[in-house]
Amino acid sequence: RYVACSRWLGNMASNSRLLQGKKVACIPNAININLFKPRNKRLARVTVGLPYNKRLLLFSSHMLSDERKGFHYLKEAAIRLAAEHPEWLGKLGIVLVGKDLEPAMYHDIPFDVYPLNYIADEKVMVDVYNAVDLFAIPSLQDNLPNTIVEAMACGIPCIGFNVGGIPEMIDH
Repeated sequence: RYVACSRWLGNMASNSRLLQGKKVACIPNAININLFKPRNKRLARVTVGLPYNKRLLLFSSHMLSDERKGFHYLKEAAIRLAAEHPEWLGKLGIVLVGKDLEPAMYHDIPFDVYPLNYIADEKVMVDVYNAVDLFAIPSLQDNLPNTIVEAMACGIPCIGFNVGGIPEMIDH
């Protein structure tokens, strides 16, 4: 018996020559909902040093430079949003979490950017999720990202592309 954490990956495994005729089960990754849960947004923003007078969008990836995570699509969308809706300038901020946060990667984003670097501490990440208004995951390849479940458990809406296991968690 083989176990995949998403139906998408389970289907891919079942259809592979290697596992033909084998049983493949789907067991999604679990998270601690006693930790990942809604908290006071204002307090969370103070705790992680984010402004409380803006709408905040979160993008998180182990490595922002990983092309599969789609950071370039987020930048493109931000540039387009600013051009089509200049009234959002000064009202929207983008929070970035990742290991390789070089200013050159995000200097052309027209909104205020709040780089938080990579966060390994789950308790700090709970504060980050609770501090934002929206989580964006423009991945081009992903299995069943825990970040979506964690953000949703904190009451944060999520948007992403229809790839991999993402549509198993985000409805249109």
